[in-house]
Amino acid sequence: QGIRVRLFDAPGLELVLWQRQECGPFFGQAFLLGSGLAAELPPEVGLAALGQFGIEFGQGADVRDRHQEVLSSEIQQPFHVPQTTRAEAYAMLSGAALMMTLAMGLRQNLGLFQAPAAKELGIAISDFALAISVQQVAWGVAQPIAGAIADKHGTRWVALAGSAMYVLGLLLTATARSTWPIVLGAGLLIGVALACTATGITANISARIVAPNRRTLAFGIVSAAGSIGTMFTAPIAAYFLNHEGWRAGLWAFLVLALAMLPAAWIGSRAD
Repeated sequence: QGIRVRLFDAPGLELVLWQRQECGPFFGQAFLLGSGLAAELPPEVGLAALGQFGIEFGQGADVRDRHQEVLSSEIQQPFHVPQTTRAEAYAMLSGAALMMTLAMGLRQNLGLFQAPAAKELGIAISDFALAISVQQVAWGVAQPIAGAIADKHGTRWVALAGSAMYVLGLLLTATARSTWPIVLGAGLLIGVALACTATGITANISARIVAPNRRTLAFGIVSAAGSIGTMFTAPIAAYFLNHEGWRAGLWAFLVLALAMLPAAWIGSRAD
């Protein structure tokens, strides 16, 4: 029969102990979670580890019952850091997720406007593609800069500035009459805005809110928001392209992007 023990003061360490016979000595291994590393444990180490939880040796069933109580109490610990309440944690994580949902969702569907915009403006499709290429480069170059500023001064002004640049970039693109406003708006400004509102900053916000042993799950949930945003914004773009034209579609995107500002404000309360 076997039991598992997780140490409160070492969240990444798990002990797996077992008995070869009823009320006999415990043997086992220590696992460093996520690494695959393991080490053999002598019985006295297993006794010391169980002693941390006040578990007394007796019948095997008693040990298992007490162990389940320990694990249950660990699971019931709040997922957020002590400095915030559960409601505040949910609000800040929701703000960060919404900001990323809009940032990634709108960005992923800009390509749908490429052909109609190029046709109306009399430019080559490759000119619009140039803007998307500039966006990718600007996003990559600006990410470490945005991260360094967020580490030093907090995420609030980084996220708010990024959201404002996103709105301005869509405004320039929606009112463009030539190639260069599209390159500046959909390319440079939205690229820098993504560095301030997407994965890096939302991960920073999540890390400030969520307890260390729950951060990976929080990162995954918030990051998934980017894919959800694409699913919701694509039908909006398709509707306006089919009924109102590409400029109306970009104005609709701009209205959606305005919601990034309050989302960034709420999410960045984690500072």
